[in-house]
Amino acid sequence: MALPVGASVRLVSACQDNQVALDGLTNGLFTGKLLETWGSGGFQGNYEAFHKAIVDLMPPTQTPNHYTTGLTSPSFDAQRPFDI
Repeated sequence: MALPVGASVRLVSACQDNQVALDGLTNGLFTGKLLETWGSGGFQGNYEAFHKAIVDLMPPTQTPNHYTTGLTSPSFDAQRPFDI
């Protein structure tokens, strides 16, 4: 029995289900590009802009996933990533 999700849930992952996540120099490639984009907290956009900026740095064989489910929360969607 499927129950509705009563919260806003956001998934950000290294690749699509049909892809393989590549390695980087010290982290996985996705983690390295995420940290580069994050810029020690200097990134000022929302989750959508953050995801796009990471995707722009990735090879075409690995597309990071960004998926939301549950309740829609415009304030959550608009906030800077990792802010609570």
